Amino acid sequence: MSSDFKELNLDRTRLKDCIEEFWKDNNLQGGEYSEESDKSHRVKYSQDNCQVMVDFLFLKNGTTTIKTKTGKHPDKGEQLAAYLKNKLVGDSRKSISVSIKDIQQDDFDLLVEFLQELTNEDSEVPAVSVVVSSDDAVKKTIKATTQYKDSLTLTHYRTTNTLLIQGKPLHGYYQVSYFLSEFTSLNGFLAIVYKGEEAPTTVDINERDIEIELQALLPNAYSNLGEGILKMLRTSCTLKNTSISLPEYSCYVFPALRALEGVMRRLLFERGYSLEYENDNSFGGLFYRDAGGKYIAKSDFRGKIGDSKICDALGYCYTYFVVQRHTLFHANDFTDSSTFVATKDEATQTIEKIIKTIDTAYKMVK
Repeated sequence: MSSDFKELNLDRTRLKDCIEEFWKDNNLQGGEYSEESDKSHRVKYSQDNCQVMVDFLFLKNGTTTIKTKTGKHPDKGEQLAAYLKNKLVGDSRKSISVSIKDIQQDDFDLLVEFLQELTNEDSEVPAVSVVVSSDDAVKKTIKATTQYKDSLTLTHYRTTNTLLIQGKPLHGYYQVSYFLSEFTSLNGFLAIVYKGEEAPTTVDINERDIEIELQALLPNAYSNLGEGILKMLRTSCTLKNTSISLPEYSCYVFPALRALEGVMRRLLFERGYSLEYENDNSFGGLFYRDAGGKYIAKSDFRGKIGDSKICDALGYCYTYFVVQRHTLFHANDFTDSSTFVATKDEATQTIEKIIKTIDTAYKMVK
């Protein structure tokens, strides 16, 4: 077994789709993917008249080992292993430690609640298990373990309002990053993006230029957005205008996507509707998906809101939100094996599309 494929920080949520993409790219027919157990999966396929077999061992620490010597042609299996490693490993470090300043106790409590409420649409296994390790006057520590067994230890120091994130840079880390994009400054979010490595102390971006750009991109929405939503959009716009080099750029998109979620909540709140009290803090039960993949407000929800323009705008936003969030975090049949945002150009296009979606929604409600 090649040591190059042991204990990888492999994104398991896209494994099957990425294997199928490899088969398609190489014109391979008749491949089989089997779930041998909850700890191992196996693929069999034919390549160049050779029967190839590759095993995937899911380890307790959330990492994955790709075993290519199961079959008679390990050289062929290593081609698949190298492809998956390139596609699905965004960070090769065994663990990371990230310190974020200015996280208030209330914000940390909301983060814990957010993790506890995450649902897994593919099975009855909780998306994230949260256990409180300690809770005293100085600090509160929790351990969050995802359904893929990767875990994070999150410690909030009450006296300094500092959050320490330690663990694997895998699925759980992306969920935490997404949530924190609403509560951190630009420098705080840069620390998240760099995952504990030394981040630039300053980013050479003219704040006025960012504001002018946002005003130009949001002619219908800018004056209607609160400071919290604008702050998140500024963060994404600032990041897309930097020359920072990263292995992948998913985190660039998080603040803008979080802003889109905030816009939907804001539109509902302005109509006197609270997700938290009326729909278990979830958008999903408000819409149905039509044959074309668009989300349409259900009739009972339309009746409660009493404004067809708002309902249509919410459906428009939610359709794009679902595709992006499910692409980044995996849920049911929206998975795309290229879910890591591989280039800054891809991140830029996604951020600008999110901003356009927000502006179109406000144009719809006029």
